[in-house]
Amino acid sequence: MDHMTLLREFLQFPLDNADGIFTKFASLERAVIAQGQNPLERFVYIPGTRKDRVLLVAHADTVWDAAYGNPQETTPILDGHIFRSSNPTCGIGADDRAGCAMVWALRNSGHSLLIVHGEEKGKHGARFLRKAYAKLYRELNRHQYMMEMDWAGLGGCLYNQVDNTPAFKAYITETLGFTDSQAKGGCDLQILCHKVCGVNVSTGWNHCHRPTETLDCDQWLQNYEALERFLEKPQPRYPIARISRMKRFAGKVKGKLGALARKLHLRPAK
Repeated sequence: MDHMTLLREFLQFPLDNADGIFTKFASLERAVIAQGQNPLERFVYIPGTRKDRVLLVAHADTVWDAAYGNPQETTPILDGHIFRSSNPTCGIGADDRAGCAMVWALRNSGHSLLIVHGEEKGKHGARFLRKAYAKLYRELNRHQYMMEMDWAGLGGCLYNQVDNTPAFKAYITETLGFTDSQAKGGCDLQILCHKVCGVNVSTGWNHCHRPTETLDCDQWLQNYEALERFLEKPQPRYPIARISRMKRFAGKVKGKLGALARKLHLRPAK
């Protein structure tokens, strides 16, 4: 299947639910499927076969999911090499259906795959996995590192709120060739990365969460081809920066103690 056909297939799944995405990935051999009480508490995991496997992540929900209270639908229109929305009130869900398509295209790479639900508003699927599937959560953190396909444009990446080491960032820059976008933003890696580093990489979408959202097919293909070549190489393991993690924890404790002290100080005397 060529990349244009693949992208059209993923963009044509309904925006207001993730059922089609999960059904597709659940069809893969060795898929582990889980659903919690909350509809957004959902994931499917396919373990890789390589000893040096990386965890490849994407989220199946869009901001127009019915669970978020504002369901929308559209027909993606191909304008040259750009997919646009036919609906003036919503985008095409390329965030993160473009990422799901990329993970699917890499399904035979020997690396592990993880598709989660509920990323856009609360990262529900990732939190559910961490809380309800502790053994699997530990398995995920025995991967070499994690990579989420959920960032904009071409050849960029985001190290959002994971205690990544300088060595890991240098490895991604020098070996993959993607540069740090130095932008703010969250993704599932904030929840999933407990012992290993993680990076969020470009998939070619732009103007996410807006009616003007687009997917540049040429950018998607260039990103995919770079990732495919990169992931064929032997992959080293990159544990997180534990000192930074400890400092962050200490800062949270200090903040809570400070708030408690102020509260006690302001309490009126009896």
